[in-house]
Amino acid sequence: MLPKLQAQFEKIEAQRIKLLTRLAKMDRHLWNVSPSPLGQHQPISLLGRLQARLWKLPPVVGDWSFCEIVHHLILAEKEMLRQIRQQETASQEPNLRDWLGARAVRMAFRYGWRVRVPLASVVPEATLGYEQTCALWDKVRAELAAYLEEVTPQLCDQPIIKHPVAGRMNIDQMLDLLIYHHVNHHLRQVARNERVMGLLSNSEL
Repeated sequence: MLPKLQAQFEKIEAQRIKLLTRLAKMDRHLWNVSPSPLGQHQPISLLGRLQARLWKLPPVVGDWSFCEIVHHLILAEKEMLRQIRQQETASQEPNLRDWLGARAVRMAFRYGWRVRVPLASVVPEATLGYEQTCALWDKVRAELAAYLEEVTPQLCDQPIIKHPVAGRMNIDQMLDLLIYHHVNHHLRQVARNERVMGLLSNSEL
């Protein structure tokens, strides 16, 4: 694996282990529990409302459980790998729209804006068990590691995936924005769930 990619992979793997270790300490009966009743959720941001209107997304039906948060992260990585294998962006160079989209997504992640999922393929299930979810992530992350082992210096700058908002990006941008910052974004959601469910005080956030 190229040194830069090795460093990035070690960073996102440490991040993943930290999240799963945190959730492993939680009572298992809370794993699939939504922190709020259906329809009683935190306000969606202006960006989220615009996103829903443009993409004709269904209304929000409550906050995600811990299971759904982690499964969504897994599905996001799985979707990236699907695009990589199919080489959907191989002949497409990034443009101004991609530049602006990536910055919009980065801002959403940085400030914790509540937005809708951009693809049906990353909508999580609510009924998976903790061990089953961890096994799924192990499998997908191993597939990502195997792909990174094959990346050459010539491939590093080529666009390999296309996010509906962030646009086309190369492997470096994918690892940084759509994995590392994406997980950090949902870590805030985990902390919010813990606080709402009485598992975490405000001073611990």
